[in-house]
Parts: sequence; structure tokens; C-alpha cells
Amino acid sequence: MRGELFIVTPKKCIFCILYVCILFSVACSIFGMSRSLFYLCDIFNLLLLYFELKHVEKIRNTCAPLFYILIALLTFLVVVACINFVKPQLVFWGIRNLCRFYILFFGVILFFTIDDVKKVVRFYFVAQIFNVFVGIYKYFVLGLFSDDFGGGIFVTGGGLDPFCLLLLCFYSNLYFAKRTTFKKFAFIVAATFMLGAMAEEKMMLMLAALCVLMAVLINQFIEKNITIRKLVIFVGLILGGIIAIIAVNRLAPDMLSILFNRKNFMDYATATYDEGYRIPRVGSFKVINKLFLRTPIKEWFGLGIGNCDTSTFSFFQSDFYRAYGDYNYRWFTNQWTYLECGIIGFGLYVFFFVTLIITLLAKLKRYSNASRPYMITSAIFTVAMIFLMWHSSAIRVDTAYIIYFGMAIGFVAMQYDSNEIKEDC
Repeated sequence: MRGELFIVTPKKCIFCILYVCILFSVACSIFGMSRSLFYLCDIFNLLLLYFELKHVEKIRNTCAPLFYILIALLTFLVVVACINFVKPQLVFWGIRNLCRFYILFFGVILFFTIDDVKKVVRFYFVAQIFNVFVGIYKYFVLGLFSDDFGGGIFVTGGGLDPFCLLLLCFYSNLYFAKRTTFKKFAFIVAATFMLGAMAEEKMMLMLAALCVLMAVLINQFIEKNITIRKLVIFVGLILGGIIAIIAVNRLAPDMLSILFNRKNFMDYATATYDEGYRIPRVGSFKVINKLFLRTPIKEWFGLGIGNCDTSTFSFFQSDFYRAYGDYNYRWFTNQWTYLECGIIGFGLYVFFFVTLIITLLAKLKRYSNASRPYMITSAIFTVAMIFLMWHSSAIRVDTAYIIYFGMAIGFVAMQYDSNEIKEDC
């Protein structure tokens, strides 16, 4: 039995990646360790890729549209890189940074069961409890707020946002389906809004409200019947929303003036800072076209994958980054991806997310009530991640392992569709 612990399996690789993402985040955020720790995930990811190459046909049969979109994206990236004469090492590094998470995504679909998904989510739930205590200590004891607060157990809010939103989507849909307790659902909601306020993550709070609203609407659309329990939940959500607004107002009063004032919000969305990001969140493509792309061909095809990238290893740092890295375009997924891939590449990249959402929602009624909460979770979470592309680089850095796991949950449920799926999260 002891020998089996050292046998490498695809499932162990996935568990290691999903667990160490949290553990390494704690190590970097709280203990100040180097983010180079995350390179360990690459080892597990390469091992996982080795196992997946034996099951390419199964991947194609399980989720053909997503598989073909990924092939189209990879083909496009390589062709454009050749046209732009991007150095081979930069092409390798760029594809690694953009596409490594698809390995985990398809690995979860291939090798995970619903029970495996629950194990990871239970671990994340415990991590969120710890995150709350860390957040309280940082805010009330150390007096840290906003950028100084970071992301609780995460280095930045970019890591905090998808983590909180995944748990919120998961427990919202399980609660509406009567597959988890109100205590767990209420805790996750409270933790999301409290940590979001402390970290001053405006987009996360907006997306959190959107995720819960979408969960209510989709679940109501499926069942098409109004019960006393649903009315109680609806009233409770309204009251909870009021309480959340009051709490946010106490923790971060300036946030409400931005979130509920159109002019203030647009000023925030289009703002630039010489010592921060020098390209605005909204309207960034026009600015990038004017500053860097300048011709229709470059606007459509970009500068080539890896050509705007950097690394702690100097040979993976591009000349473009050396010249323009202080624009901090790598802080935002949309800016970074658009620069390298242009309209077509960015379109293919987002199309993967959109196709995933459509696939899950279109097939909802074909599956049992036990599988639907997981499918809805992945669909809603993916919607939130599209919005998050304009807010941070979370989908293209190490925290994206958590994101792609959340996106894959629905496909795992489709393969293990059964009314025997029990509530234990």
C-alpha cells in the first residue's frame, strides 16, 4: 500500500496542482516566498499531458467543439508567430503561459469524478475559512486595505476574485437545488462580500451579485414553479443584499460611490496611472491600436504569441516587454492577449469560453436534477471569468488553474449524471 503512494497517476497530478495553488499562494502572500514555487505546477502539468495524449480521441468525443476551438487557436498562434518571426523560445514561453491551463481543464474532464470535485471544493471551503481569519487580521489588526490588503491568502485581488466567485457559484447552485446547507451558503456569501470590500475589489462584488442573480434565474427557468421555499430564498437574498451593502459601506465607503454612480464608475474604468496601469480597462483596444499595432494587419493578427511576454528568466523576456513593460499590459488578460493575438486570436480565445457556456446551458434539461447544479455553476462562473478578463490577468497566471477547474466541473457532472449524487459539500 505504501508503494502506491509513489505511483504517479493523472488524478494525483490534478489534485497536486489544485491544492498547491492554494498552499503556494499562502506561502507567497503571508510568508513572502518567491512565486517561482508555482513552477512546480508545470511538472505536474507535463505529467498530466503525457497521460492525456493517450486519450485524445476521448477528449474529442467528450467535448468536440472545445477541442476543435483549441486546435484552431494553437494553429493560429503558431502561424502568426512564424509570420512575425518571433523567437522560438518566446513562442514556447507564450504558448506555455496561454495554453497550459487547457491541460488541466481536459484532465479534470477525463480523469475526475464528482467525488473528486467535492474533495477539492471541500478543501477550498476550509481554505476560505482560513482566508476570512487572515482577512480580519489584515484589516482590523494591521490596518491594511485595498492594494495593501492584497487578496487575503492570495498575493493580489486577482487571485482572490476567481476563488471567491467559484465557491459562491458552487454553493449558490447547490443550495438552490437543496444539496447543501444554508449555513455553508450564507458563510460563502458573507465571506465573498467581506473580503471583496476589504480588498476593494469592485468588479468582484458586482460579479458576485450577478452570479447569485443568474443562479436564481436559471434555476427558476428550469423548474418553472414557485414554492414557499423559493419565495423565502428570494426575500432572504434581498435582505442579504441590503446587509451586504451596509457592510461594504462600513468597510469601504468609497466603493459605493463608484459602484452606484455611472460617471464615477466610468471614470474608474477609463482611468490610467503613470505608476500603475497606463492603458485603461475600458477602451484599451483603441489605445493599443494607436500606440502599438497601428496597421490593420497587426490589429487582426497581433504581434505574435510570446512577443510581448516576460519571465524571471532573461531569455524568455521579449524586446517589446523591455521597451514597453512599464505600460503593465500584462496586468489585464484582454490587453496582453490582444497585443499578441490581435482580433482573430482574442476572438478565438473568448469563443472557447462562450462555447463552453452555450454547451452547458443548452444541455441542462437533458440531465438529472443531481447534475444540473454543477453544470450551472460552470456556466455562470465562466460568464464571470469573461468579465474578469478586463479586470485582471487571473486567467493567464497561476491562479487560472483554479479557474479552469471551475469551468470543467459541469462536464464532469455530465459524465457522471445520476440521481445518486449526494449532498456532502
